Amino acid sequence: MKWIKLLMTVFIIINFSCTEKLTGPAPMHTSLQESLKELINIRLEDYDSLMVENSPDATIKEMLIDSIQIGRKITGSFVPDNSQAPVYVKSGNEYSIHFSFPVNVYENFVRVYHFTTRWWLRDTTFIDIDTLVSMYKFPYADTEIFARLYDITGQDIYNFVVLDSAVYFTSSAGGISVFNPKSCDLLILPGSIGGRYLAGNKDYLFTGGWPGSVRRYNFSVDSSDAEWSLFDPDKNFFSGMACDSIYVFVSYYSNEDGNQHLLILDFNGETIQNISFSYGNGPYNYFDFFCNALYYHNYRIFKKLDLSSLTESDGKPVPSLTVSQIRFHSNKLYFLDPERQFIGVLPVEEIL
Repeated sequence: MKWIKLLMTVFIIINFSCTEKLTGPAPMHTSLQESLKELINIRLEDYDSLMVENSPDATIKEMLIDSIQIGRKITGSFVPDNSQAPVYVKSGNEYSIHFSFPVNVYENFVRVYHFTTRWWLRDTTFIDIDTLVSMYKFPYADTEIFARLYDITGQDIYNFVVLDSAVYFTSSAGGISVFNPKSCDLLILPGSIGGRYLAGNKDYLFTGGWPGSVRRYNFSVDSSDAEWSLFDPDKNFFSGMACDSIYVFVSYYSNEDGNQHLLILDFNGETIQNISFSYGNGPYNYFDFFCNALYYHNYRIFKKLDLSSLTESDGKPVPSLTVSQIRFHSNKLYFLDPERQFIGVLPVEEIL
């Protein structure tokens, strides 16, 4: 599957000041410096690991490299983690060079990983190449950062939806906030009431949570205009919410029967259906509606609930191990990664 190992485009910065090891100033191997950029290939292996290896098609003219180190620069000083002598293979009048370094990214939930390869030359000088790798590109290379949380708010985001390229969200600040990623404008909708959970479309926004109720914000009147009490909060636990153009979907756990429930409501709060699932099954926490199915995640994979047959199936990998909320909008999947502090976006066909 193409998501398992991805060829990644990385940003590479050459340190042109070849630093002295035992001898005087190093000669400027300009052609070699340019060639080194062509030698490095990076594959993201997992959410927290990558492989740094030789590019299969790259060659160099001379066997000038004695050894390669890989490590990180800490306060400007290079700290190596691994080292190996490259293997040369004659290829016409040039040489292909072979090396590989598996790298575990020990920093939890890092968006961009920085590492350095140090190339020791046979004249006892070295060349550093500093590299940045976008870890959020695993397992989907088309993933982009839609909005950074530090641009949005200093508060914890509870839930969000994307409408017309704007982010609507609820947070500990209260109410429903709106953020425009292009202008960075932020405002709170007048007359809105916040909540732990949020769903919405072009006509309404719905917030929900304790005490087992849902509130409707009506864009046509710019205010909250309805509230529905759904269940006794002492006996049931509100756990998620989504909507399409017709229905609102509310998930909750019932202490009375020990089951997970999916409540389907119309936009006036009337119950259309109440579907019961055994504990551990069915949509819970953060989920969303797309193409007559509900999508939610279970650690490393998405799950899909077909609403026509009520059958549940396993899907593709999640875009992040720390993803919380997901939202579909305009054939794109948006996801909130609170640990990496951003809202990501990728084409919806990647996960279908």
